[in-house]
Amino acid sequence: MRAQIVLLAARGWANARIARQVGVDLDSVWMWRGRFAEQRLAGLADRGRSGRPSAFTPLQRAQVTAPAWQLPAEGGVPLARWSAPELAREATHSRAAEVLMLVPSRVDNALEAIRAAVSDPARIRFAPGFTLDGVPDEQLVEQAVEAARGATQVLLFLGLPESAESEGFDRTDIFLPADQLALLNAVAEVGASIVVVLSNGATVQMNPWQDKTAAVLEGWLLGQAGGSALADLLFGIANPSGRLTETVPLRLEDSPSHLHFPGGDGHVHHGEGLFVGYRSYDTLGRAVAYPFGHGLSFTAFSYSDLDVTETGPNRFAASFTVTNTGSRAGAEVAQLYVHQPVSRLRRPVQELKAFEKVFLEPGGSARVTLGLHERSFSYWSPRDGGWTVDPGEFELRIGASSRDVRLRARVRCDGTARPRRLTAESTIGEWLADPVGGPLLTAAMAADLDDSPVPVSLDASEISAMAASLPLARVPSFLAGVTHEHISALVAAADGTLPQPR
Repeated sequence: MRAQIVLLAARGWANARIARQVGVDLDSVWMWRGRFAEQRLAGLADRGRSGRPSAFTPLQRAQVTAPAWQLPAEGGVPLARWSAPELAREATHSRAAEVLMLVPSRVDNALEAIRAAVSDPARIRFAPGFTLDGVPDEQLVEQAVEAARGATQVLLFLGLPESAESEGFDRTDIFLPADQLALLNAVAEVGASIVVVLSNGATVQMNPWQDKTAAVLEGWLLGQAGGSALADLLFGIANPSGRLTETVPLRLEDSPSHLHFPGGDGHVHHGEGLFVGYRSYDTLGRAVAYPFGHGLSFTAFSYSDLDVTETGPNRFAASFTVTNTGSRAGAEVAQLYVHQPVSRLRRPVQELKAFEKVFLEPGGSARVTLGLHERSFSYWSPRDGGWTVDPGEFELRIGASSRDVRLRARVRCDGTARPRRLTAESTIGEWLADPVGGPLLTAAMAADLDDSPVPVSLDASEISAMAASLPLARVPSFLAGVTHEHISALVAAADGTLPQPR
């Protein structure tokens, strides 16, 4: 029984499910899972005392995801000297409602890793600067200011404490804690160059405080080797090559869901619809702090020689060259967005449809090919009950972010040939645009309008927007001589079940 409980727990089964499977009560499951956790922690402690090296290998550090630099000003070089007021956090990862706690065998921190990276660790001065409870501490601020005084480079570790964000509740703002911003302002008065390293699970507002910094390194929530990974990036041992998977807004009020979230009475209306994230910011042309897909590194890349070939109905392949024009090896994430100049339904101004990450040595080039298929151009049509591609032109936009487009090309799609059944509720515009219904409606209505004292045009280019949106079934209410029997005959004729009405 014990072995079965432990095995199912290791597979991620919930306690109630284990109890039903094994045929025991919940108390027994809790007991055996607790004993297993204690044994596991004891084993980790023994491994830590066994003389196993405490330093992480370069491969382990490289496996830690570290998004790219965000520079308010041009530049950004590896740092060699600094004073380091630091937010030190040791994270224990837990699974909700589970007694088994996953505790890492060891956790490093950036301060120790930075000191290990320099020839004279005594040059690195450290001051905590603030506490995680958010209570201002003037003495800590004064100590940090004194530590930063005379330094050529200041590293300031800021972020969100556990009390500010969690999976169990929603944030009410996107500000950094006030005491941390006060620390930044105080240290900035010293006049040293400041690099901010962020530790946060979700985006934070970066203006106006980023104007006081030389660079910002977004670390998000790093793992047990995060300290070493950050040191590798700060000293230029590794080249950051991450990209933002969300837009960093100038303020919370710019968010597409701001007017709808969190709702009330247990209900949330997702009023942004299709316009989630960058689709909204880009469609509205709204200014942002950093756009979707953005990320910098210690090198630069150019795009050239775009060639687009048609590979099938509504299918294309876009090939282009990416070149590392800098002096450091690095990786670029080439992104392809699709823009439809004219659409029957309202769509985002552009949508990411393909991307590829390429690793290049200095001066190296790579040919990148991104494929687009029918779904890359389609939208869901409630009227047709399926994915639809409008015939016409589409623009392919290729670049380094949603706001950094380097190459453009136009392609023409034939569209999806899906028969559309005309009904009495179809609009006049839809009837006129239909290759079968258009001639039928024009011929039928012309006879009834011959005696009309007011000239009426059924030319699709001249018909008013109001008339074009009018369902055909409403026409008898506006035009004498047109009956519902006429409408039914037209619908039947369009279906091919009756001869053309006279």
